[in-house]
Amino acid sequence: MSSPRSIFDIRDDPTDYKTELAIAIGNGASDDEKTVLKGLIATKRLATGVAAQLDDTFKALMRKSKNGT
Repeated sequence: MSSPRSIFDIRDDPTDYKTELAIAIGNGASDDEKTVLKGLIATKRLATGVAAQLDDTFKALMRKSKNGT
């Protein structure tokens, strides 16, 4: 079992899962292997969006904190 990864770890993962999927398809990967890669692509996309929302929320909270409101 792998250790937990943060949203930012997933977002910053340099692996190009789209390319990995294309290679896997070209090599006749099983449906299970393709499903795993598709899940990793989706997870990375979601992590990118969530990380941006967390950053925006943090910035908004810090602005309010500095303004005293």
